[in-house]
Amino acid sequence: MERLEYSACCQIPSKIALVDVIRFVEKADQYRCYIIIEANHISINAKSLLSMCMLVSGLIKGPAIIRTSGEDARKALEEMKWLLTQTKRHQSQAEARVEADTLANIDLCPVDAKEKWGSSPPDI
Repeated sequence: MERLEYSACCQIPSKIALVDVIRFVEKADQYRCYIIIEANHISINAKSLLSMCMLVSGLIKGPAIIRTSGEDARKALEEMKWLLTQTKRHQSQAEARVEADTLANIDLCPVDAKEKWGSSPPDI
């Protein structure tokens, strides 16, 4: 099977809310192709929340290239470009509260630390 690759230029806003990044990663995960964002001499995996948090921090902003590779690459590229254009550069107070509520409901550590290690997590 032939491997299809597509790319498009886009603009990364200087401020992207974490909620928008989470939505972006969730949508990217729905595709079977590889999705990479390249900007400022950095390549990040669009399916990795940890990598995509670089957008929240502002480390990656400005002109960028989205690259997709795989069987549903064209559809993924169009969706990712559209999602980036929908990100809000500034949040209202109401949006900030929604983001805080969303983040409060994310269980980052489902295992109770005391249950796993006895009292507290080990020093790393």
